[in-house]
Amino acid sequence: MKTVIPSVPRTPLYIIIGTRGQFTKTAPLIRELDSRGIAYTLINTGQHTHSSYEIADIFGIRAGDHFVTNREQDIDKFSHAIFWFVKAFLAFMIRRRKF
Repeated sequence: MKTVIPSVPRTPLYIIIGTRGQFTKTAPLIRELDSRGIAYTLINTGQHTHSSYEIADIFGIRAGDHFVTNREQDIDKFSHAIFWFVKAFLAFMIRRRKF
């Protein structure tokens, strides 16, 4: 008797990265997904936009498909982190209302 596995729609895979450390730790997973041809969406929170491009280049991965915020400089002070959080939260709420 032949076993039939029902067709199940694939759940989209989202990877959310924001910091330099997360890029470094997640790079092997991203490379493996790319090598296996597994589709995913890479969301960059924009905390370290400048550095994420450099790190992505080093590891041979993309910096992001979508950016929550896109800063010219990396966040290196607490006040910058607060400003980034408010901006990211507002951007999220605005996008959420559109959908």
